Amino acid sequence: MRSLKDCKRGLYGKFKIQRFDGSSESGSKHERCRYFVLDLTHDQFSIPALKAYADACRGDFPLLARDLDAICHGNRRPLRKIILPPVEHRPLR
Repeated sequence: MRSLKDCKRGLYGKFKIQRFDGSSESGSKHERCRYFVLDLTHDQFSIPALKAYADACRGDFPLLARDLDAICHGNRRPLRKIILPPVEHRPLR
């Protein structure tokens, strides 16, 4: 269910993103990068957006496109096992 407030506010900051490799830290390459987060569980527009992204990146990143296609077709897990580094819990700034 959409809130009336969200329908009238447009794009706004809602998340703090930190990269696993530390490159979003102060002074690092991705410190000031902008990100857009999709809620694949609740947002009815997220899957069409993910499909468009998969199509756009397919030529250069075929494995990424394949994983996104799998998610779009109901498989919430990528076809390959993704190993993520351990999460270091640091307070958000």
